[in-house]
Amino acid sequence: MTLDCTTPQGMHEKQIEETIELEAVLQLCVMAGQIFVLYLYDSRKREGLNNTVYFHPRYIESGLFLHDEEYVIEHIKEVISFHKDKQWFMAPHRIGRHWVLILLQHNLILKTWKGHIFDSLKGTKDPSDYEITELFEKAIKQKMTWVMVDCRQQPNGWECGYCVMMAMHDFVISNKEHMLVNKKRMVRRDEINEFVERTLKVFILLLGDREDVED
Repeated sequence: MTLDCTTPQGMHEKQIEETIELEAVLQLCVMAGQIFVLYLYDSRKREGLNNTVYFHPRYIESGLFLHDEEYVIEHIKEVISFHKDKQWFMAPHRIGRHWVLILLQHNLILKTWKGHIFDSLKGTKDPSDYEITELFEKAIKQKMTWVMVDCRQQPNGWECGYCVMMAMHDFVISNKEHMLVNKKRMVRRDEINEFVERTLKVFILLLGDREDVED
């Protein structure tokens, strides 16, 4: 069974169409990617509160820019150009099998940029450990200020996607103040279960609104 997905009008300059296997949708790697981004965008759009811009996760993943750096840079440029009046730009970014979240903050008055990096396997990493930071700077054509956010940390090897989704949800659905000051702590299994149960109800409604589902 497949799901034909088209990004909502206004999300990107050009609508992006892709076919996704529904079996893959059930996997965290996809849910934390474009499908979850569509859920957040649609949720805010219905309330008239779309103040966050999203880069397409598949167009900025590390496996792609290692082979076609210019393609990734062009995608970044197109998104920023189309939404040049927005302040917040969100990039769920997959590095191999690990998910991190990049949140760009655009100062519309000073024309400067700041990048917030959320990594549930932060350890002793610093912004220079993330190659995509260079691509953002090349696309924007200026040096950016980068900070490592004290965010939820994963106790095992499977929670990174959940941590990214929870951070995205905190920012878009809840409030950004909570997200940006969230202190470093280990994410709990019951916390993940509660988040999935609460979010899945709305997520299923989003899928139900899309009619291009076929066996």
